[in-house]
Amino acid sequence: MHIAFVDESGDVGTRGSPTRHFVLVAVVVRHDGWLDARRGVEAMRRRMAALHGLRPDREIHAAQFLGGDTSHCGLDIARRAQCIHHILRTLRDMPQLSLLRHAVRKDDLDAEALLERAWQGLAAEILGIVRGSPASCGSQGMVVVMDHHGDQPHRPASLEGAFRDAGQPLLDHPFGRRSHESLFLQCADLLGYLTKQSLEPNRHFQGSEGRRLIRRAEALFGRKCPVTYGNK
Repeated sequence: MHIAFVDESGDVGTRGSPTRHFVLVAVVVRHDGWLDARRGVEAMRRRMAALHGLRPDREIHAAQFLGGDTSHCGLDIARRAQCIHHILRTLRDMPQLSLLRHAVRKDDLDAEALLERAWQGLAAEILGIVRGSPASCGSQGMVVVMDHHGDQPHRPASLEGAFRDAGQPLLDHPFGRRSHESLFLQCADLLGYLTKQSLEPNRHFQGSEGRRLIRRAEALFGRKCPVTYGNK
């Protein structure tokens, strides 16, 4: 069984939206690697507190954490960048995790079609990992955990069928959790934000430090982000 922690970056609007892309990112872990992975990210937060002064209970929300505020979470911009590099190095060294993503360029898509394409693309990426995973557990299935924004997490009708046809039934609806309750969701948020910046960088990410963060994040995935175009 696998657990996918999913977050999004960008919005689903096409008119008046400041973004051209919508991104989904999944941090995927097998059931038998989840405990070690959780211990790993908890140890990471303790190291960051000791090295950089970031309290373990402070949520890392990438858009604010990497924004232009002089101080955020009690840290200046340079110290916050060091924290992000620390997270990316830790994720690089965690073999229990698979990091996956899919982006959609909005073009003329409406919100429902946009979400459908994004989820279809991400499901294909997840199933590629699941099929290549050793079958050491008789209980097959996929649990999806999403950042909870106040509404029932969106799940296109085709998503359940995609997993079922692959012999990996999607267990119930995606579970909604507040991102501050899950370090894995915070990692997915960070990777989604950096992926979107790789596709359409803002002013900060056109500078040398921003480009360095993007390069380090891109190296975790091993290939360019798959993009579905709305007009195709």
